[in-house]
Amino acid sequence: MTANAASRPLVDQSPLQTARRLAALAATPEEKNLSHQALKLADHELDLAFYGAERNAGANLPPLTPETKELAARKAAAEAAVKMDEDSVAELTRKSAKAPESQKENLEDQLEVAKGQLELDQYEVDDAAEDLARAGADPSARIRQLKAEHDASDKEPESAPSPAAISAEQNYQAHTLLHVFRAWRELHSKRLQIAGARQEAAAEVQKLNQQHEGFEKRADAEKSERESVKQQAKGFARGNQSASREESKATAKRTLSSLKQHSQDQKNLAEFDKRIQDEQELRDIYGNWLVFVQARERAALHSTIETMLWIVMILLVGYVAGPGD
Repeated sequence: MTANAASRPLVDQSPLQTARRLAALAATPEEKNLSHQALKLADHELDLAFYGAERNAGANLPPLTPETKELAARKAAAEAAVKMDEDSVAELTRKSAKAPESQKENLEDQLEVAKGQLELDQYEVDDAAEDLARAGADPSARIRQLKAEHDASDKEPESAPSPAAISAEQNYQAHTLLHVFRAWRELHSKRLQIAGARQEAAAEVQKLNQQHEGFEKRADAEKSERESVKQQAKGFARGNQSASREESKATAKRTLSSLKQHSQDQKNLAEFDKRIQDEQELRDIYGNWLVFVQARERAALHSTIETMLWIVMILLVGYVAGPGD
């Protein structure tokens, strides 16, 4: 794994983070509506990203280190113990249900012990899984944790407009220089942030399109191989005697693996199509918001210049009308 891959987040949450940051800038009903749409789209795009990342995590496992090999072995042993415990609990439950009264109490005691052992071994599985996730050897576990954190944050209320954003909306056409200048400065800062968000969304569209093309190329490259394997499998299904049972089983296995990979590729492609659409709509929403803010920024700048001109005129009138020598 390269340094860049290691530092890259498992799931890019920046589009939603940007939408949440901009929500604090929405001061008018129009802006709040645009912000709400942006949050909804960014949240949907992130949900799709989580689903795709978890589905593909098994195909992108990092190489095991001595430490993670030991942790993986510990988890496998604990999972085997859990399986044995579950079988034991099932067997004792079955026996207890059919046992005569004289044996029931003893079997129920054994069942309680077996359930306790199952609980302990399940804790061991969970602990080993957490250790593997912390060591970076189980991306799917980390992705599930990030998804749970994201779901929890979805329940939090949307950000209220900042006092500065409200003040700018109230004063962008004021006739006092200090107030209108502060409003212009706040609107200018808002415009730059929204323009940056629009550029981020456009860059995300480009990135997702490139990833989509990569999946398409891989699917096309695998198509001929998949068709060849399917034809072999059909031949064996018709009773082709030239193939041994082992060859038939191997081909059936390759066919199943190929079909699963094809299904995975198609899901990825469909998912990327939806994510690209979300990001395109997000880019357009930021574009509309940008036009709205630019109009107010120009009005604030016009008011600033107008107020300054009035001040200059008053000073000139005072100077001209002043006492002579």
